Amino acid sequence: MNDETITDVVQDSNGNYYCIGSRGNIVSSELDYSVGMVWKLDWQGNVIDSSFIITPDKATKLTSLDLIDNNNLIISGYIYDTLYPFYKNSIVLYKLDLQLEIIDNNLFHIEDTLKVMYCRQELTYDNEILLTGYVVGPNYQGAHGFVGRFFEEMESLQFKILDDGIWLSVGIHKLTDSTYFLAGASTNLIYTVFSYMYLDSIFQLTDETGIPESLNPYGFKWDTDTSFYLTTNLATGTTNIHDIGMLYQKDIYDIDDYVFNSWGLIDTFDIAVNHGLDYLNKDSIFFSGTTNFAFGQDEFANVPSWYSIVQTDSLLNVRWERFYGGDAYYIQRVTIATNDGGCLLAGERYDYQNTTELERDIYILKLNSEGLLTNTSEKPQVQMHEALVFPNPGTDYLKVRVAAQYPQSIFELYNINGNKILSEKITGRWGRVETTFLPTGTYVYKIYNQKGLFETGKWVKQ
Repeated sequence: MNDETITDVVQDSNGNYYCIGSRGNIVSSELDYSVGMVWKLDWQGNVIDSSFIITPDKATKLTSLDLIDNNNLIISGYIYDTLYPFYKNSIVLYKLDLQLEIIDNNLFHIEDTLKVMYCRQELTYDNEILLTGYVVGPNYQGAHGFVGRFFEEMESLQFKILDDGIWLSVGIHKLTDSTYFLAGASTNLIYTVFSYMYLDSIFQLTDETGIPESLNPYGFKWDTDTSFYLTTNLATGTTNIHDIGMLYQKDIYDIDDYVFNSWGLIDTFDIAVNHGLDYLNKDSIFFSGTTNFAFGQDEFANVPSWYSIVQTDSLLNVRWERFYGGDAYYIQRVTIATNDGGCLLAGERYDYQNTTELERDIYILKLNSEGLLTNTSEKPQVQMHEALVFPNPGTDYLKVRVAAQYPQSIFELYNINGNKILSEKITGRWGRVETTFLPTGTYVYKIYNQKGLFETGKWVKQ
């Protein structure tokens, strides 16, 4: 039984995709014999080549991927002992050619009592490799952020586990030869503070400012040397704490100079993803996440979920929103803007309706610039949606989620004889329909308007 995950994707100038992830043979919750996977796809999604990165007696987790000069791949991740996962942890770096052959590699050992939980890389303007992430102690206690700096030749320049209460770091950027920018979280013994941090050349904290809207930083895309786009798991500064937040920080030296927007679900859970923000043209930005993420069940949930994505302009005004899935439990991991103006979504699919095993399959979708599916050979074929209905099955009510581009719509419900039994006008992205008076059974719904929206499906009342 194989459980596969995908963590990052890049595209070369010829349109080929390079993907990394892990394959595990899960025997129990305590054992995870994972190997790193690297594979190459053509522009149509067909597999051209693949390779496995195996470290004896270790689990290998590959987490970040970059392409250098369209010639080599730089991959980072971490390994840990399969029998004693809190011992002998190491960060790993690999350089591969485009035929997926390893050219160089390095292993950087972490303290025996610390386990790496997250690791992400960024390449600098002078071809250094910056790493950031966090580690935990035994029993997942005592989280600490870390930063590292390596030559392109994989040699270590500097590595530091951060102090000053910094327990999470998710993004690092080299501003000058003596200044590094870091986003993360720290604690002041009372509550968590999400901050922009400034480090000197030896990674000492020199300054710290709170992130606007109290955002929890997740994914970054630098626009210029002093501005970037940010996506977040929670927009805690808004009244709806389940939104995915989007921030354009126009000037890191003027924290109040920013644009903010958010989108998400009411009474359910949307999450952003670490590699879920990208663009090639700044007037066409893709932000993605998982809709109806089962918080608490995480990777293997018995509920439907969807890849979700919005396209915005440079000032974060939403143009369109799409959902893909609903027939299984999907977790979205990666979004990259592609050379043809569209984007690629990658993640995992857990088919809980047809298996009880802890087994996920990698699922990749190619979209055009309007969010329409262009690859139709996936098995099973996923459906695109512009409106969702849940909970399904439900009891006393149902909720309707309509894509952001449709401010007005109509929801209708029919019985099995085709008779219309209710009709509701939906204003905005959300509507609630009371169904207490309905007998148990199966119904057919329609959601439509005069602007092109038309969704239909079955809803079950228990």
